[in-house]
Formats: sequence, structure tokens, C-alpha cells
Amino acid sequence: MFFPVVLMYSKQNTNMNKFPLHQKGIKALEQLLYALPDAKLANEVSALRTDFKQWVCKKFELKPDELDYLNELNKHFIEYAAIKSSNFLAQRKAIHFTIIEFKPENRTRSISI
Repeated sequence: MFFPVVLMYSKQNTNMNKFPLHQKGIKALEQLLYALPDAKLANEVSALRTDFKQWVCKKFELKPDELDYLNELNKHFIEYAAIKSSNFLAQRKAIHFTIIEFKPENRTRSISI
């Protein structure tokens, strides 16, 4: 799964607060989630599948332009991302992260899952 974005790194978070949306932050959240018992991870999977945008906003520190981008995503892509992401979590698969430069002047950016 790939979520490209450019952010500054902040200290690792160990208490289910928001994580920075970059490779180290995603890995820290992944480690925390995958350490959960199956029932608690299933709750996270369900929340992610039910409301992808809300889950991402609750788990990651987003800059205003990243939040705008998330809110502008096509609903069909959101549905696809919710299914693919929740399947990754349910199977405790490794999450891969790629940084792609964000260029607000032309609003082009790609996300692949």
C-alpha cells in the first residue's frame, strides 16, 4: 500500500495519538496496530473500512493541503482505498510508503494502493 506525501518527522508516538504521515510515522502506527490483539485490530479494520477519511484523519497529522487533497479524492477511489487498506491491516501485511512531491500549483499527485 502506498501513501505519498511530504512531511517533517516528529517524535514517534506510542499512544494511538496522531502519527506523522511519512514512512517512519506509518511504520510506528503499523507496529502499534499489529501488536494489538486480533479483536482490537478487527475494530481498527472495521473503522478503516467504514470511514477511510475519518480513520486517516484520526491516525495521522495532516497539513491543510493534505487534508484538502484527501477531501477532494473521488468517492470511488476512497471506497477502493478503504477496502485495500483494511484488507492489508486485517492480514497484518507490511505497509510500504512512497513520497511524491506535492505541487499545489497544478494539484497533481498520485496515490497507489
